[in-house]
Amino acid sequence: MKYINLRFCPVCNFNNKLKLSKMSKQTGYLNKKIDVTLNICRSCSFVFQSPRVSQKYLDKYYKNSKNSSGQTFFFKDDKSYKYGLNKKRVEFLNKIIKTKKKKKILEIGASTTDFLNLLSKNKHVLYAVEPSKQKINKKIKFFNQTFEKINFKNKFDVIACFHTLEHIFDINVFLSKILKIIKDSGYLFLEVPNSLKMGFMTIEDYYPFEHMSYFNYENLKIFLSKYGFKKFKIDKKDKVNLRVIARFEKRNVNNYF
Repeated sequence: MKYINLRFCPVCNFNNKLKLSKMSKQTGYLNKKIDVTLNICRSCSFVFQSPRVSQKYLDKYYKNSKNSSGQTFFFKDDKSYKYGLNKKRVEFLNKIIKTKKKKKILEIGASTTDFLNLLSKNKHVLYAVEPSKQKINKKIKFFNQTFEKINFKNKFDVIACFHTLEHIFDINVFLSKILKIIKDSGYLFLEVPNSLKMGFMTIEDYYPFEHMSYFNYENLKIFLSKYGFKKFKIDKKDKVNLRVIARFEKRNVNNYF
């Protein structure tokens, strides 16, 4: 199995040599033992995995493992944690964006499409990206492939990504592609674990081999700003996750790109 080393911080490009910690764990996938090595950027405090498993290995994992989609961790009913979580996401979106007007909305890493199912009542045009096999809602255009490999023919008003960004092998490639498919003045709706608040999770659960990145609000803002995202709105009611909506303005894209 191939490992890839990152020398520079993916957020601020600072050259880091400091190691935060190292763990080994059994993944239950392909019976491989994965070494997890974490680095903390001395400039922006971004925590990232390096060395990390290859993109090819991750793609195979997300396509074939039922554990990767999130569907095994929650029961699907209107009293479950997952239903309540998606309801909060919809409420937060409605506060920031006037969603009564018909919009094109894409969710990346849509899992069982519960968030989009709630939005389908508002008659939006809905799209889902999910590499694992799922039951398909006919109201949702479903891409059963990894995001980076899809050739989109549309641009979107809202792109949502919940607990997916931390799994992405190369977050800069990922955001560069988002720039190609988001409308000017469109919105990026992100939710990631907060690296400063582990909540009820154990260290082993919080640092699995699938998590490439760990954000706090400040370095998430640094990262998104260089891609032209401004006017950040954070859901302060959530004490564990970082739930953020940012508006894209093409004129603000960093000249680095």
